Amino acid sequence: MKTALAIVVLMIAAADTGSASNALPFEAGAAQNDAGPGWRTRTSGDAALKVVDGWLSVDGAADAVAHVERPLGQDNITASARITNFASLYLVWEPGRWCSMGKDAAAMTGRFKTMVAAGGKPAQQMHSASIPWNAYFVRIVLGSDVIRFQFSIDGKEWFTQRLMARPAALSGAPTLLAAGKTYSVDASPFAANAAGAAVTPGRHTCSIASVSVEQTPSEALAMTARERQQLQSPSRDPVADAAARTPGDPTYEQIVKHYPPFRYPRELTGVPEHPAAIGVDWLGRLDSSPGAPVA
Repeated sequence: MKTALAIVVLMIAAADTGSASNALPFEAGAAQNDAGPGWRTRTSGDAALKVVDGWLSVDGAADAVAHVERPLGQDNITASARITNFASLYLVWEPGRWCSMGKDAAAMTGRFKTMVAAGGKPAQQMHSASIPWNAYFVRIVLGSDVIRFQFSIDGKEWFTQRLMARPAALSGAPTLLAAGKTYSVDASPFAANAAGAAVTPGRHTCSIASVSVEQTPSEALAMTARERQQLQSPSRDPVADAAARTPGDPTYEQIVKHYPPFRYPRELTGVPEHPAAIGVDWLGRLDSSPGAPVA
């Protein structure tokens, strides 16, 4: 297996800085291993990238480098993409300074994941649960003093997963826009000798489409008073507050008042320490969790 980093350099087109919106489609090439004009493909090992019906399909070992990138050179922009499985969108200033919004594996499901590298090892945060194989829109909103990491189901209504004051390390215009597999904190995907890092064994596959870049609207450039208050005094989960006040685990009585009654109550029974359980739903049917009723 080829272990050296293979860099396929395609035609590099300058970004259209005069356009308010800049769609950056993927186009299949004759060799089925490029992403179209303007994109540069970076892979290592046996990783493969190909374009099918406008989607960039990524397949490679867990520790492989597998993404596409293109010059950017624009500040205060909003970059977005549509992704499936464990893919991410990246804004890169230099090899050790970048941020990302995407999805990654978490337990038995997937979660939205953000990463910020400000000159050292990237810091990551896991966010809301997501269905791995479903397609979601993700975007990074770059403002003058704020960065917003968001997702959407339909590309119209956006939900902020992470809000942060824009650090000095990420000031100025990012030099690259990238999209591809989600990397671990131990990877160095944008270095000259780029390398992945395996978190779990096996192969990783994902797809990306509908990549675009546009200028961040003037009304979204600065952090709002509400956002600033959210950062300074974040709201806390009342159950977390109860746990913080209680030595040991919080009691049922302390937390039940914070939740509404179940509309469809379900009782569970099972063997201690066993991962499976048998449930009785609100109609008296037996079911095996997870799954549909069996009786």
